[in-house]
Amino acid sequence: MKYFDKMKTKTAFEIIFIATVGLSILLWLIFMFIGGDSSSQLRIFSENMWDFLADSTNVLGYSAELDPYNNQIFGLGEKAYPPLTYALMFLVSRVVNVNSYLEKFGDYKKLWTDPKVLILIIIFTVIVIIMMYTIIQVTKNGSMLIKSLVAFVLCFSFPMLFSIERGNTIIITSIMCMIYLFYYNSENKILKEVALISLAVAVAFKITPAFLGILLLYNKQFKDAIRTVIYGIIIVFGPFIFLHGGFLNIPLMFNNIFLNLKYYSSPEGCTLAGSLNKFGRVFTSNDYIVPDIWVDILKITTVIISIILLSVIPFFKTQWEKVATVVIILIILPSHSGTYCVLYMIPVIVMFLNEEKHRNVDIIYLLCMIMISWVYFCKVSDYIFNIHFALPVMTLTLLITGIANAINYLKHKNLIGKGV
Repeated sequence: MKYFDKMKTKTAFEIIFIATVGLSILLWLIFMFIGGDSSSQLRIFSENMWDFLADSTNVLGYSAELDPYNNQIFGLGEKAYPPLTYALMFLVSRVVNVNSYLEKFGDYKKLWTDPKVLILIIIFTVIVIIMMYTIIQVTKNGSMLIKSLVAFVLCFSFPMLFSIERGNTIIITSIMCMIYLFYYNSENKILKEVALISLAVAVAFKITPAFLGILLLYNKQFKDAIRTVIYGIIIVFGPFIFLHGGFLNIPLMFNNIFLNLKYYSSPEGCTLAGSLNKFGRVFTSNDYIVPDIWVDILKITTVIISIILLSVIPFFKTQWEKVATVVIILIILPSHSGTYCVLYMIPVIVMFLNEEKHRNVDIIYLLCMIMISWVYFCKVSDYIFNIHFALPVMTLTLLITGIANAINYLKHKNLIGKGV
């Protein structure tokens, strides 16, 4: 029993996390070099890299004429970002003749082969990795060695590797969300304001992080919430002035968002339906698709679970659990949640590892966080013990823990139990 209690210490959890995730990174590299260019280890990247960096090169192409919401390549549903992304990508598009690639290949996927574009992408990748490493190291408590090791393994964890290969703006978005989640309730006024602006920037890249603003309401930071909304309106809608048509693009953006949600309604990614679909393919065939009836059931179930989780957030005893609950909802609730959305879990992992004391239930959370970060190197970890197993388990654990905490609170207040 004493040995078991020692395993629940902060240091033990940190060592276990660093050792297991670090080992997975090492084994992944070893088996990838052994397997060569046909190695199964490349499955960690989307579709074995057949459309390498497509999330950035395509957007680069859509932005070149400053009229992305009317660009017909791959359909209007692919142009659903707020204008900040397109305005910034327009600057990058100035270094390459986009139309020549469009005429030669029929799309923009090969833009990354242009040396100038590739150099800019490499520079951007290095910058975001340094930013992520620095923020993790600053927000992680403990010795400098522990801070550095946690930052290192997270910067080369599955969510980061997958997102880097996609070239998706989720990386910048997650960094902004991380700053917000750590400092939105800071006593330092400057840090707090930076956090609120960071959330607004995150929303300007990906609309869904706006959901994280609910933490301000739970914390009764109503004035901060109002300022965040103002920042959001300015940063989200302001860049429309740089696009052809200006603010007339607003209804076009929302129309494209609707088309995007409709197009990507298949059971993939980080939703509960996506997890069921993943396991269906493990135990049946690679072309297995979850029946529509189950997708509909799981969507309704996800909404119900999300509502319950939102109602029990005040009853969680630790800050990391409150943040984890909101982040889990952010990941599983949207009808389409790409695999890269699991990157939002990184600040949750850091907060969890910052806890000085751990409970028995935290062992489940630790295993889930290891699976989320784990770099696949064998069929077992690729097909079973991965994010599609970890997210539902973590969701269920938070749900049960939250309900139990709520019941205990109500009993303590004599609102349920004897005499009621």
